[in-house]
Amino acid sequence: MRRLQHLLAALIALPAFAVATASASDGVRIPNNLGPTPKLAGSGDQLLWSMPSGTNRYRLVRVVNGAVQVLPGVRSAEFPFDLDVGTDRNGRAVAVFSRCSSPEACAIRTLNLRTLKERPAGIDRPANATDATPAIWKGRIAFSRRYPGISEKGTEVRVTEGNRGASRLVHREIASRQDGNYLTGIDLRGTWLAWISHRDPVDACPLSAEGQFSDEQTILRRTRLETGRRPSTLVVACTSRTTTRVEGPLLTNSGLLASHMTDADNGQIVRYGTDNRPRVVLGQRSSWLTYGPGGIWAAAPTGNAQDRAFLAIPSTPSPAG
Repeated sequence: MRRLQHLLAALIALPAFAVATASASDGVRIPNNLGPTPKLAGSGDQLLWSMPSGTNRYRLVRVVNGAVQVLPGVRSAEFPFDLDVGTDRNGRAVAVFSRCSSPEACAIRTLNLRTLKERPAGIDRPANATDATPAIWKGRIAFSRRYPGISEKGTEVRVTEGNRGASRLVHREIASRQDGNYLTGIDLRGTWLAWISHRDPVDACPLSAEGQFSDEQTILRRTRLETGRRPSTLVVACTSRTTTRVEGPLLTNSGLLASHMTDADNGQIVRYGTDNRPRVVLGQRSSWLTYGPGGIWAAAPTGNAQDRAFLAIPSTPSPAG
């Protein structure tokens, strides 16, 4: 990649997920002020994320052929874009994300990445609902739906059906306090759907070795659409357990990738095959996994606690198995 002003470079190439360190001038540094888990989204030739712009605003940016570009014509947002990149029903590259008229009224939007035209995704939404955390696969959109102020409805995982704005319920996440129950990640690939739910605070987790309660719980689930089966729960992470948090997820031809955190600075990227067993593929903490130029990319922290950054780390998928 071309060297960019104010962008640090660091790359870990992972052929078949075997680690090999490359030049320190091949990566892209994502600014530290994006928060603890900046969301990346990518396709075969570009990588997108949110960049702070002005006071409490974010712009959508992408890196193509080493050049960082603020996407013109795409309005800024109050919060980082919860975006995903895929294709529509006609094979055109699109991004999906939510826009909010208020913190409790969000709707899914699509962005044509060639024309940079943004429009509503056309998903029917009740007036008292808010939609977010979308993922797209060949025009089909998976997303989360919440009903602010109605805790018994929890958070719904939904997928669109057909071309007329309809969606159907796949799973409902329930917590004692709805404001602490939401999805942090979702991915859709073919008939497979995976998501991570967050619950905060939690009394269902065990006490830590020091006798402390867990202040959050993250749960990774996966299901195969059209089978009618209940989703598989792959991991339940608590801040009081060895695995303190799970992030991702990313569906690939060879299974589901997710990041298991073991503390604030350490973790592993694991792959779940069809047997639902985790296999470590990289001893590296990562906050987001996505497709991008050259393969699979991850956002991972670097530097010391006073100067932490997040790097895009390209890798290549492992063989099927």
